[in-house]
Amino acid sequence: MTDGIPQTRPTQPGITEESGCKARDHGPVAGLVGVDCAFEIGMSGGPVLERQSDGHWLVVGLIQQSMSGVDGILPAYSMAHRNQMVYVTAFGNALDNALRSDSRRALAARPR
Repeated sequence: MTDGIPQTRPTQPGITEESGCKARDHGPVAGLVGVDCAFEIGMSGGPVLERQSDGHWLVVGLIQQSMSGVDGILPAYSMAHRNQMVYVTAFGNALDNALRSDSRRALAARPR
């Protein structure tokens, strides 16, 4: 399931939810997954949730821009126009590395 706030409905309250999404392929880099959800502009960064065996929802990814835009709904999943999610663990690892790097630079630049 995905949740987001698309640009097409800025004055409407609440969020958009799409359920029944499926991962279709992986790549082209580690942590990036093609999914068949119909993301809209403005939903980037929103959560992709997976129902666990105990019934709870777990955030497994973050909505990422699509490969290329289309004017309407495609009749079938297409690698050329897929929507993507970034695994939360891949995003978290990249963020940790960036923050660590910035911290080292800040410490090195501090007057002694």
